[in-house]
Amino acid sequence: MIRSANVFNQIRLMNSYGFSFSARLLFLFPLIFSNFLLTAQEKTGGFHELYGNMLLEENLEAHVWALSADSMLGRETGEPGSILAGNYIEDFFIELGLPPIGDTTYRQTMRFTWLRWGENEVIVNGDTLRNRWQYLAVPADNFEWENYEIDEIVFMGFGIDDERYSDRPEGDFEGKVALVISGEPIDEHGNSVLTDSSDLSDWGIGIEMKRNYLSDLGFKQIIVAETSMGPINRANWRRMTRPLSYTSPTQPEESLAGLIYMDLEVAYSLIGDFAEEVKEVFRVDEAKMSSLSGQSVEVDLEINLRKKFQTLEDDNILGYIEGIDPVLKDELIVVSAHYDHIGYRGDDIFNGANDNASGTSAVMEMARPLLEAKNAGHGPARSVLLILLTGEEKGLLGSSFYVENPIFPLENTIANINIDMLGRVDEKHRDLGIENYVYPIGSDRMSTSLHEKMLMVNENYSHIHLDLTYNDPEDPNRYYFRSDHYNFVRKGIPAIFYFNGMNEDYHLATDTADKMNFSSMTAATRHIFHLVWELANSSNRLERDVFDD
Repeated sequence: MIRSANVFNQIRLMNSYGFSFSARLLFLFPLIFSNFLLTAQEKTGGFHELYGNMLLEENLEAHVWALSADSMLGRETGEPGSILAGNYIEDFFIELGLPPIGDTTYRQTMRFTWLRWGENEVIVNGDTLRNRWQYLAVPADNFEWENYEIDEIVFMGFGIDDERYSDRPEGDFEGKVALVISGEPIDEHGNSVLTDSSDLSDWGIGIEMKRNYLSDLGFKQIIVAETSMGPINRANWRRMTRPLSYTSPTQPEESLAGLIYMDLEVAYSLIGDFAEEVKEVFRVDEAKMSSLSGQSVEVDLEINLRKKFQTLEDDNILGYIEGIDPVLKDELIVVSAHYDHIGYRGDDIFNGANDNASGTSAVMEMARPLLEAKNAGHGPARSVLLILLTGEEKGLLGSSFYVENPIFPLENTIANINIDMLGRVDEKHRDLGIENYVYPIGSDRMSTSLHEKMLMVNENYSHIHLDLTYNDPEDPNRYYFRSDHYNFVRKGIPAIFYFNGMNEDYHLATDTADKMNFSSMTAATRHIFHLVWELANSSNRLERDVFDD
């Protein structure tokens, strides 16, 4: 894979959306300002408006179209499209005149290894089940099985052995397969039989106690019947998408049984007529489920699980503007956005225009006024690192790698400003007739002065609507924990995540550049730039003074 090709030549071939790339890139031509303009700006009290107004809608639009072109193949981490996107960003920094870090590189390269299924089949009554819809087998939770044919299964009720309720039967279960119902028995008042309250016991909340108990009885495989596969998929999503670490298990301990989750209706079809007895207990008295525990049922089940290891390499792309103050330049503001997306599936390319070609373009466009200011001797006083991150869609990988392997000392990093989805207007603000808005998330979670500076620059310069809905710690969406800024937060660094809200095209092939609102995106980008400029030039270092989270 050629990583050093001239991407500007490559992108000229990317006419998936029919635009002329070379004609749109105004950022290739340095802006020249008269001494009169600079003097006038100084008299008005600083350079906020001068350099903020250098952020151009035309440039943001050109970047988004280029990064979300079909030729980028959805920019999936480690795949050719992501490499093209990384080259595009790096070539932009080179053409702009940003120096490489350490005179050698614009990249922070990382390698990831994932544990995946090479083969993953569960067949019930001759029908192959749909992975994640009808069953879920996490590689690290299972041993490998090659065409493992099962003709007998042992129903074990809820799989609970407790003094308040027990499904434990007599018998020899060595090497057998168990079927259990998820959760725990509930009485006619809606209370747990184990806790006599609406709260579930540890048996009903997780799977570990059941798994340990059934493994001790000798079972080698457990099938857990789930009333809904959605929650179990969400609970295991990080485990399935995050790469391996040195301590990651690749299979269960020898003493533990394998674990497959199965949709309850599919499980009923597996056990045939016996399912009617189970359903009757559910209708009458769940506490009597133990009366069915230990019964062997003839089944037609085949499991075929073979593991493989997948290794990918990709890069964070770095643009560094060293501060002009001889003392403050050692302090750093990190401005980030992820440039990866979710690739393509068959003929569908997931272009990711809003998610997150928009944030990537905003960070790239900020490089121009920052470099122009530095060359004019106007700032920034502190240094600014523009970092375009890979691997966000696979579990915040690029930001996690950076904070564990920082290019600059984390103790000198005073704030992270992260942008993820900035180019659309959500339904709420369409209904309100408000286009120029943004959701800041986390602004007051660690530093009250960060929040105050954000409000101040908006009042004085950007004048957009700051919607703090998702900044509420009680917000059920929990966006504060779901983008790259949170890895900086984990290291004690105050951060703001800027976001334009959800829309109907999220993670679909319909997230395309023609649906963007570039005027709204420009207003939000200028607001974010004003905050970065304020943080970089403030006489006082931003301090953490909130420690609740």
